[in-house]
Amino acid sequence: MNNTKIYINTSHLTHNYYSLCHHAKNATLGAVVKAGGYGCGLRGIAAYLYKSGCRLFFVATFDEGVKIRELFGDADIYVFEGIMDSQIDAYHENMLRPVINSLDMLNIVSDSALPIALHIDTGMNRLGLNMQDLDILMQNHALIKSLDIQMIMSHFACADTPDHILNAQQKEKMQKIKQYFPIIPLSFANSAGILYHSDSHYDIVRAGIGLYGGLPHQDLKNVVSLKGNILQIRTIKMGESVGYGADYIAHKPITAITVSGGYADGIPRSLLNSGYCAIYKNYKIPLIGRVSMDSTIFDVSNVPESVLKIGEEVEFFGDNYPIYDFAHKAKTISYEILTGLGKRSHYIYYNTN
Repeated sequence: MNNTKIYINTSHLTHNYYSLCHHAKNATLGAVVKAGGYGCGLRGIAAYLYKSGCRLFFVATFDEGVKIRELFGDADIYVFEGIMDSQIDAYHENMLRPVINSLDMLNIVSDSALPIALHIDTGMNRLGLNMQDLDILMQNHALIKSLDIQMIMSHFACADTPDHILNAQQKEKMQKIKQYFPIIPLSFANSAGILYHSDSHYDIVRAGIGLYGGLPHQDLKNVVSLKGNILQIRTIKMGESVGYGADYIAHKPITAITVSGGYADGIPRSLLNSGYCAIYKNYKIPLIGRVSMDSTIFDVSNVPESVLKIGEEVEFFGDNYPIYDFAHKAKTISYEILTGLGKRSHYIYYNTN
């Protein structure tokens, strides 16, 4: 059975990087490449972004940081998960910068000479020192003096909803943080923050999903396309069922195709009865029946028989069907679709310039 193919348009990746840099204006743009470059291949994505001029990267784990360091010696690499006491030497050896999320973690890196980012929680309630912790820290002058703080960072919780009340509350806290650290670079805005909150760019912005085309914005282009191959063409008689559970019953004779690619490849089972249509040679073809582990079935009755051919590609999402629309049909978000792409797929990087 043919595996699915994940096409990465590196020209569009570079376009999105430059576009987000333009929106960020005077702020330095760092690329978030965690979770395997958002499912697009960590080393490949990092290499193309570096070629585009990026010298600042953010990853989730120490191991991800090491993989990027093996590619470049002159990039700054921050690790969101922070650091344990046993990792001090390894962080030095790989020139990685931990993001410090707690007072306990601060004590680990005190007098270590490690460059760090200090994460302050302004409303996400996920990671970072809370505002009370910050007040405690500011009273400990000896601890502050022992640290090499290169960045103060926080994270929008609702940046993609510009009028959400929490945005204003977080921005107010960021102003307080700025007063505490007037000369240390601040980082607050994620992709949505870059696009919709120009008053909160500060010194460094962190672009994630926007780089990969996962946000609906006129200045961003599609980067990732997921495609499968036609494995079989068949006629379904009126009254016959399709797929597991017989969830779909043909109300008239139809032509159907079975396509490589199922939930093992990141195609959600929740697409059942969603009205989702894949794209085949510019025809919209509706999904019928449940998504299987390795294959998905589509009604191609509206496609001329002369253009149906075993082995031809079907686009699950991509240039003709945006990933954010695909995610909406699946009742999820672009992030989950990208990071859930199957590891058995073939990755194909290509340039359209």
